[in-house]
Amino acid sequence: MNILKVLGVILSTGILMGCDTEDDNDIDSVLVKRNEYKVVEFTLKPGQQVNITVTDLSSVLAETSITHPDLYDDWVSDTQNIGFKDADIYGYYHFPPLSGKHSSGWQDLHSAITEETTYLLFFENTVSGLISPPTEGPSASSTMMYHIDIRNKP
Repeated sequence: MNILKVLGVILSTGILMGCDTEDDNDIDSVLVKRNEYKVVEFTLKPGQQVNITVTDLSSVLAETSITHPDLYDDWVSDTQNIGFKDADIYGYYHFPPLSGKHSSGWQDLHSAITEETTYLLFFENTVSGLISPPTEGPSASSTMMYHIDIRNKP
């Protein structure tokens, strides 16, 4: 028996067994410095839902929302002109600005979408939100871990 053939069968079987065509997930973290914001893009296809879990790793809270790129562009336009004061991001889901771990639960976001649609997980550590970052220094940065889980609607 040829060892390369056996190895090829084992590898292809392992890859196929580990493949899940219905669910998708992404786990990572972001560092959001004082007066900065970050976005993470994710895409939903028609008939899909998303459940996002956010965990504060640094005890410096960043506000977190699920929004659409157009709403994000409006927020950026508003905040750049007024230095991050009194601008609110509009979105589909806002995580509470509390320490610890929070989950959005399964969200349809836009249940009537008919094509693949991009959404944003938005992290903000500026003075424009409900909470403001602490004074300057190494403790002014926020580290947030996120888990984006996407599935087909049951």
